[in-house]
Amino acid sequence: MALDTDAILGTAYLSVSDFKARSDTFGATEAIASKSDTAILGYLASASRAIDNYLGRHYGQGNFTENHKWDFYNKRIYPNCPPVISLVSYKLRTGANYLSTFVTSPVNGTTFGEIYYNQQENYLEIASMASAFAMTTQLLGLGLKDPQVEIVYTSWQTVPQSVAAATGYTAAMLATEALVNQQIPLGIQMMQADSVKIQRAQRGSGDQQITLPAMALMLLSNEQRILIG
Repeated sequence: MALDTDAILGTAYLSVSDFKARSDTFGATEAIASKSDTAILGYLASASRAIDNYLGRHYGQGNFTENHKWDFYNKRIYPNCPPVISLVSYKLRTGANYLSTFVTSPVNGTTFGEIYYNQQENYLEIASMASAFAMTTQLLGLGLKDPQVEIVYTSWQTVPQSVAAATGYTAAMLATEALVNQQIPLGIQMMQADSVKIQRAQRGSGDQQITLPAMALMLLSNEQRILIG
């Protein structure tokens, strides 16, 4: 199923219809009661971008195309959006017009032709030493200071449930804040009329707490990438 997409804010990791159907679970029923689908999509897409920023990656359908600096000594590169489900192409560029293409036909879940994929540490490595050292002449004789690897691969074709749920909780927070801003203009912490007092709740300090609600942080805890090297 295609992801709902806002023309400016990008794809949303939870559809408008699914968010509305579960608005009570997310705590957003009142906040979105009078909102159009376009406005709700804006909250969901904004929440998705906040999650991208927190995780240091993004989710999408189709192929990911990336360019990485290649280290001749360990022969490894680290894809930005793991896991690698299928490796479409792996090319080593040693000069502006010099490109070596490696076989990427799948052998099993961890080997694609001449390329080995470490699922735990998330790196692609040229498995054949002969293939790697065959590049020596080009590396010494051609112009690029840092050879580049150009890869095309697929990752998950559906958004993980934990990410979709975190999107819902974060969008609910954004919608609720928008509702509060209608009652108390930005910059004002408290308003009082006779015996009625309205005060903004303080969500604590720290960039992560300001960006994402606690429930979203918990749901995303297993999605964070392992940093190696």
